[in-house]
Amino acid sequence: WTPVPWFTWGVSYMSASSMSLKGDYKMEYSDEWVQPFSALSQHSPLSGVWNFLGLPRGLREETGPAKMDLDMPSQFNTGISLKLTPAWKLNLDAHWTDWAKWDGLNIEFDHETDFLRIASILQPEYATDRVLTIPRHYKSVWSYSVGVEYQYSEPLALRCGVEDRRSSVPKDKLDVLLPLGHAYLFGAGLEYKLDRYSQVDLSGGYLTSKAKVPAGSSTNANSMDTATSFIYNPYSGINFETQAQGLIAEVNYTSMF
Repeated sequence: WTPVPWFTWGVSYMSASSMSLKGDYKMEYSDEWVQPFSALSQHSPLSGVWNFLGLPRGLREETGPAKMDLDMPSQFNTGISLKLTPAWKLNLDAHWTDWAKWDGLNIEFDHETDFLRIASILQPEYATDRVLTIPRHYKSVWSYSVGVEYQYSEPLALRCGVEDRRSSVPKDKLDVLLPLGHAYLFGAGLEYKLDRYSQVDLSGGYLTSKAKVPAGSSTNANSMDTATSFIYNPYSGINFETQAQGLIAEVNYTSMF
């Protein structure tokens, strides 16, 4: 929307999209897990009752197919463009993504596993006989960006900018499944008008994110309260750091007809 020549306001919305992921899993159990359950399920006077109740069998390894239905969250963007001089333009934007939709990741297994048999007893809110929910508890956040455009000549415009990407992962939920904490995206590009009706846009970006997670600070990764973090807590009591970097390149051709 451009009510005056020096001011433009834009809005965009992208709805959520569904994905169905399929793959294979392999679970290997340690001796500390196998020996007591194997003895109770196979070499005990209580083995019949034990197996009837569907308790762990003490298997060494379990494999099979698994699937997960996942929604990519919806996005909302809005921004303004201010033409400060005939050659210089300032762009200010705000972005929102509904990452709170990822409260937990539900993985459905093809059959009951020993791990799920125990998990469904200890944390029934996150596990059933065939479905494992890996808790995430992410949040929906706003992030902000600023960009500058310089009209070098009539057909050529140069651009650069930076986006302050707030993390959708709370500090007490940092993990390695989504190792993207607070991030910065730096970008640069150009627009070249080929004629009155068509143009080419070229752009490149660099994304960087780092996070330090002290021992016991994340219930999604290194909690020391194993009673409430039985489902997924791979680094219990351990300090760890995450770092993510990315390069982005884009080419866009636009033609009016």
